[in-house]
Amino acid sequence: ITASGGMMFWPTDFTIENYVYVLKYPNVWQAYKNTVFITVMGTSLSLVMTTLGGYSLSKRNLPLRMPMTLLILITMFVGGGLIPNYLNLKNLGFLNTLWVMIIPDTISTGNLLLMRNFFLAMPQDLKDSAYIDGANDFVILYRIYIPVSKATMAVIILFYVVSQWNSWFPAMIYLRDSKKWPLQMILREILINDAAGG
Repeated sequence: ITASGGMMFWPTDFTIENYVYVLKYPNVWQAYKNTVFITVMGTSLSLVMTTLGGYSLSKRNLPLRMPMTLLILITMFVGGGLIPNYLNLKNLGFLNTLWVMIIPDTISTGNLLLMRNFFLAMPQDLKDSAYIDGANDFVILYRIYIPVSKATMAVIILFYVVSQWNSWFPAMIYLRDSKKWPLQMILREILINDAAGG
């Protein structure tokens, strides 16, 4: 910036050497595949579980609905800790598998509460009339609630996709096999090697 006399909009020397370097790096294509799998499976599973959880917590006649919501809300502020999580995932057999990137973070508390609040805002008369017509909870969720909540679901999908795609910390802690690393771990390794002069 100093040499050019200020900010420049166009690069002085166009090059694609960085792209070539990254695309030739070992395991980068496998990391792409891993990241796509983690993102697609994680987002799909998260959306299903968040929708079911949000619908369940939005039922006004659900016993202990408010204490359950409060317990879920507490998890936004208090975590279990890294070592207990590690031991738990080890005992469940998730270590060094791609599922360790998906299952532990399946439901985001913020997204669950967002979906719950959207479903709570739906008119109760709509649900009552569906019950009178013989619909059960799954029919009401699938035929009434989901079609009108497409905008909310799109936002939640966006949150989950970005979160899954950018996730690297769980891979650093739980994955030892570099062939199972997501793309973000490979890019992190490239930066570390480049900074170290390797």
